[in-house]
Amino acid sequence: MSGNADLEKAIVTAWNASSLNTLFKQFWDSSRDSTQFRVLCGERASPKQPWPYCVMDYPEGATFIVARMRGAGNSKMQEIRDVRFRFSIHAKQTTYDGTLWPAKKLANHLANELMKVYGGHPTDSPATLTLDNGEVLTVMYDNDYGFVEGNNEYERIIEYVYRLDVPVAI
Repeated sequence: MSGNADLEKAIVTAWNASSLNTLFKQFWDSSRDSTQFRVLCGERASPKQPWPYCVMDYPEGATFIVARMRGAGNSKMQEIRDVRFRFSIHAKQTTYDGTLWPAKKLANHLANELMKVYGGHPTDSPATLTLDNGEVLTVMYDNDYGFVEGNNEYERIIEYVYRLDVPVAI
């Protein structure tokens, strides 16, 4: 595995090593089977997905090759790639532990915790992402924004650019 698939695996590994699953699931309706659904979904959530949840994906035109190189006397080719990646947090107004959480407040709270793991938080450094083939050179927090999705629903999007150094076949 290399490139974007390897990056996605590293992102999922960092998610699983964090407390993000527990954080999101604490807001789920307790009558739902929390083992039936995943908090972090690839590209889209299932129709019966409990709220809140997070979708990870690559925006269109997500990968840009910055450089290609080959070491002297080496047949191994490397690429430096910038890969755009985004998380979309979907939240609905809910009551947890006797407190009403409006959708926007909940989405912003979850986004703050996500940025502690992946970057963009003002006081916490992001987790180190490890690729099977290659390495993550830098993680650049790019942008975050939100919008009303529906009645008492809010979506918060957080975007990153990962600069990778990955081997490629020649």
